[in-house]
Amino acid sequence: MADLRFWGKERGLGGARYPVACHGLDAAAMLRCLWREYVSPGLRARIAELLELSEDEARRLLEFWAAAHDIGKITPSFQSQVEIPSGYDSDDVTAPHDEATQHALCPLLIELDYPKRFAKWAAQLLGGHHGRFTELNRECHSQVKARALGLGEEEWARQRADTLRVWRAVLEPPVPSSFDTAAANVVTGLVILADWLASRIPYVLKRLPDVPERGDVSSLGSFFHGSLAEAPAVVAEAGLAPLRLRSGSFAEEFPEFPANELQRDIAERLPSSLGPGGLLMISAPTGFGKTETALHAARRMSEVTGTSGLFFALPTMATTEHMFKRIARYVTTRGSEPNSQAMLHGMAWLSPVEEMLREEMSRASVSGADSTLVHCAEWLLGAKRGLLAGAGVGTIDQALLSVLPTRHNALRMFALTGRTVVIDEVHAFDEYMRTLLYVLLRWLGYWNVPVVLLSATLPAPLATQLAAAYRGDRAGTEERITVPYPGWVYIGHGEPVVPRPVPFPDEQRRRLAVSSRAVEIRDGEPDRMPVLRRALTPLVEDRGTALVLCSTVAHAQRTWRLLREHLEGTGVELRLLHARFPIHVRESVTEELTARFGKPTEEDPKAGRVRERTILVATQVVEQSLDVDFDLVITDLAPVELLLQRAGRSQRHPALNPLRPEWADPNRGGTRELVVLTS
Repeated sequence: MADLRFWGKERGLGGARYPVACHGLDAAAMLRCLWREYVSPGLRARIAELLELSEDEARRLLEFWAAAHDIGKITPSFQSQVEIPSGYDSDDVTAPHDEATQHALCPLLIELDYPKRFAKWAAQLLGGHHGRFTELNRECHSQVKARALGLGEEEWARQRADTLRVWRAVLEPPVPSSFDTAAANVVTGLVILADWLASRIPYVLKRLPDVPERGDVSSLGSFFHGSLAEAPAVVAEAGLAPLRLRSGSFAEEFPEFPANELQRDIAERLPSSLGPGGLLMISAPTGFGKTETALHAARRMSEVTGTSGLFFALPTMATTEHMFKRIARYVTTRGSEPNSQAMLHGMAWLSPVEEMLREEMSRASVSGADSTLVHCAEWLLGAKRGLLAGAGVGTIDQALLSVLPTRHNALRMFALTGRTVVIDEVHAFDEYMRTLLYVLLRWLGYWNVPVVLLSATLPAPLATQLAAAYRGDRAGTEERITVPYPGWVYIGHGEPVVPRPVPFPDEQRRRLAVSSRAVEIRDGEPDRMPVLRRALTPLVEDRGTALVLCSTVAHAQRTWRLLREHLEGTGVELRLLHARFPIHVRESVTEELTARFGKPTEEDPKAGRVRERTILVATQVVEQSLDVDFDLVITDLAPVELLLQRAGRSQRHPALNPLRPEWADPNRGGTRELVVLTS
């Protein structure tokens, strides 16, 4: 008999108290719904495999663990916050209820026939449901130590045991015969999610009238069936649904332009190589359609592995916002059911996400009942929840946080293990971020998560380290991996690696003149103006567009001010873009620049005006994942991989060549040039 006087929820309930026993069964119901409707088939199978149980047995075990996560609330420390039921002693020892859960569960699980080491791991797992794990002593705590740990006297222990037995009778879980510490981390994330959903105040208020009068197995069993009936609506309202995309050829997915050699080769040859998980590395020049290639490949890999979502990671916030719209249009046109999408970066809460989604649906000509195909549920806008959306677009740090000792990193890891992960601009990461990326890839490889890595420059040593991390190779056993340029490599578990070069058509080869121009240093600052005046003279006297790329915001602002003075009265339009703009301003400017200087289409009436006399002064926010094209690019000195990225903004789209000024068009005696400023 569970004592229903022990409360588990009280805040926001208008003075009512919601029993711990009922909250535990709510969490179990949420977990069952998540397991069946949200957790990807591949992840369900992998968890069951690591627990050495059938999927149905694994589900019942996890339901029981979800129910038990708040057993630490049946302690004097927690109950005294409102009122301790009569018949139970109080004490002065304070213990957080998550730690109390961990300490109390270990001996209780042993009484339920758990092997001691499994009891300890399960107790630590559930003790981490508030997002952090704590150490558990080598030996499980006995009742003698219970008072010192804030667990109360014998009557408290007896009630915890009774409640746990009632949950076991209702849920009928198996006793685990195997345990995997990696599985524990991911399962903790799933329990956290079930707890969050079961703790939503509107849901608890709705369930209050159904709280039974008695805490016996029959009464709480009936209550659990009511929770099961309510759970699907709660999960759906939170925006937790798998991403479902229609199958199709590359041409069906992206009918607006014909597939190039790389896209055709991956579309034709990749499917025959696929197995569970897998790492796909693609290296190709800028403007070669890597994003569309990655989306097509990710869908094919997801179908084989059984993932049910997508996370697209990029290096900066500015590139994230641009990519968010591209992914929204893709999901809108290819989604077979309503899908949720979220944007994740440090300032994403300031972005008008729903407005951006509506705009992309409008551009994709989706209307009527289909207008719900992509949305962002309000619940997903909360902290740490965006990764749970069916389609997530965010900065790479949002994924790397899952392998750092941060709070709720287990929730992040759970979210990633059910998705196909695409990471763009891999070459742009510094050594620290690469080290974290290796750790992340090792985790994702262990969980058979499909991963696509994109880069315009992927040296063999870096490709080798990335592949070794994903496959979990021991140091010294790495197989040297070379990614052709352009081309791709698919790396499965235990499968031979076969690089796939693709031909580079002569008509797509472009010569680039690279010149270095020395600038003087005056009072500790580079004086760019003499070089800029000479380099920009053809544009000022004739027409055309130019990008001036500075290494810091301060340098970009100073350069913009000096150019404004120099260009006064010339009629040349001067623009500025950097990361310190308020996010709504930066978003507006980025959208306008992408429309004016991006890839032209037949439907784009602005394409004809893209060659007006315009100079954009910007920082690194334009060098990656932004599809912009300028006649001339002038840049501060940078690492060679970033110079290649910046060069990719110089005359990016051959379709615009007829509109270029003569001084910039190689077909008419001009020069496609990258000017590098040096000291």
